[in-house]
Amino acid sequence: MRRHAQENYEKDLKAVQELEEHLGISCRWVPEDEEWQAAARLVANRKYQRALDNLERLVVLRIFELSKMNQSGTGKLIFF
Repeated sequence: MRRHAQENYEKDLKAVQELEEHLGISCRWVPEDEEWQAAARLVANRKYQRALDNLERLVVLRIFELSKMNQSGTGKLIFF
């Protein structure tokens, strides 16, 4: 299994190197690079935004449920 994993790694590494050569990429990013840090911030912001969107979706669903039960204006929150 270890040899098989090593062969797959070497095959994938070769494919990456060929793609980098084809695209004219001379060096890879490392965590200290400014571009790496900017990309990391974008990923973190995306995760935060998705969580916020999900929360908003749940609130809207709850409002619709309350309006179906004619309780949207009562100030009651019923959690199941």
